[in-house]
Amino acid sequence: MADTKDRPMFKIWRELRDMYRRGHAPTIEDVETRRQNAREAIPRVCAQKAEHYKRADGRASPHLLIYVNAGPVLSAPEMARLTAPWKNKFESVWLLCGMDAVCAWPTLQVLKGIEPP
Repeated sequence: MADTKDRPMFKIWRELRDMYRRGHAPTIEDVETRRQNAREAIPRVCAQKAEHYKRADGRASPHLLIYVNAGPVLSAPEMARLTAPWKNKFESVWLLCGMDAVCAWPTLQVLKGIEPP
């Protein structure tokens, strides 16, 4: 998951759940902060996963799927640029951003999700 480094997500999710139960609305990070977090987190996660899944024979590892916790705050071309150093380490690189799925490599494409009725 591409998220702010060392962020205690499960603690935060419990706190959010408790806030909703009390009828309170959580504060939301501004878009620029989320964008900066994604720009830091995506390359960090790619590097970690490339090291974790590297093969002794040098072949590319299976497909990489990264959940971008910041949501759809970056363009598809920017996500492709951020993941470019690891494009040969995986068969493909995908990023889930909100309801959209972005294939950064081998061919840039965006699959748009739709809200259920």
